[in-house]
Amino acid sequence: MESSSQESVPAAKAVLLGALASGVN
Repeated sequence: MESSSQESVPAAKAVLLGALASGVN
């Protein structure tokens, strides 16, 4: 990962939240 990993953190969280939401629904 490059120094842009800090910007990837929120993006990864959004993906995880989306997966959890679709899983619950």
